[in-house]
Amino acid sequence: MPSALSNVVHIVTRQPLDERLGSAVRPGECLACFLHRMIGTAECLGEFTWTDHYRRVRSPRAVALERRLREAGATCDCDVLDRVWRLNGALLVRDAVTDGLVPPTEPVPCAATRPRSTRPCTNWVAVRDLAP
Repeated sequence: MPSALSNVVHIVTRQPLDERLGSAVRPGECLACFLHRMIGTAECLGEFTWTDHYRRVRSPRAVALERRLREAGATCDCDVLDRVWRLNGALLVRDAVTDGLVPPTEPVPCAATRPRSTRPCTNWVAVRDLAP
C-alpha cells in the first residue's frame, strides 16, 4: 500500500516528503538537534532551509532567527552546527583509532527545550563560549 505522503512535496525544499526521513519537528526537539538530524539525512542546500522550516513550525514569531544566526557567523543550516553551536564535549566519545574525541555514531536524543524556543538544548554549547 503506498504511503499517505508519497505524493506530498515539502513546500520549502521541494523534495518529496519521506516518512523515514522524519522531516517533521519532533515534540520538544530543539533547533540544533533538528538541524543535526536533517543534515545527517539530507544534504545542506546552502541556505537556511531547515532553520526556516523549524521556525515556521515551532516558533513563527522568531522572525529575527536567521539574522541572529548570520550575526553569529552562520551562512546556512550546516554552518549553524559548526560556527554557532557545537555538540557538548560531555557527549563526545573516544575514537579507538586516533584516540581523539569524536561525535558519537548513534544519534543523541534531544534534551528538549520549552515550546516556541529557538535555543539549543543542553546537548549543544555556543561556539563563542568555547576556549580557543
